[in-house]
Amino acid sequence: RGAELGEAQLSFDRADRLLAGEELDFVIGSVHLSGKKFDNMDLYYIEKGSEAYYDSVIDSYLDDVLALARWGRFQVLGHLTLRYINEHHGEHMTFRRHMDRVEEIFRAIIPQGVGIECNTNRGNEPLPGEEILRLYRSLGGEIITLGSDAHRPEDVGCFIRRQELLRTCGFRYFTTFERGRPLFQAL
Repeated sequence: RGAELGEAQLSFDRADRLLAGEELDFVIGSVHLSGKKFDNMDLYYIEKGSEAYYDSVIDSYLDDVLALARWGRFQVLGHLTLRYINEHHGEHMTFRRHMDRVEEIFRAIIPQGVGIECNTNRGNEPLPGEEILRLYRSLGGEIITLGSDAHRPEDVGCFIRRQELLRTCGFRYFTTFERGRPLFQAL
């Protein structure tokens, strides 16, 4: 049994209550909103804009991801993503100018035993990409799950067998969970 706990950063007290008494094998913590600076607008609906606008949205989003990472009551941080900017608006934004923030997030989760998700994004660009996966691994991160982010039945498990990216980034295992405890599976 598992759950994706989206937007816990909006109310950690409420998220704690949702988790209380539930015996879940696996919880993904995720952020899908643009943060306080942008009135927590769903990233799906952000406007097309300039590079400076997108950088501001990314900073605000990462503020929320960092707050979630510091709270840490989940097994895996879900899909660090810029896909809504890139896929919906035809942009090519990356976290490159924000890597110090991404590193801060990883430095918050790794000591807590919280991992990250490598989301195959239904065959599109993996989330996160190679640069971020390498950073996570170089900081000592080992817990990594694979997800396809299926929004339709035909996408369940899509491209999940493409594990060479993880091997290229230095991973030897992917992780599954049972009763909240990581189980390492050979790639």
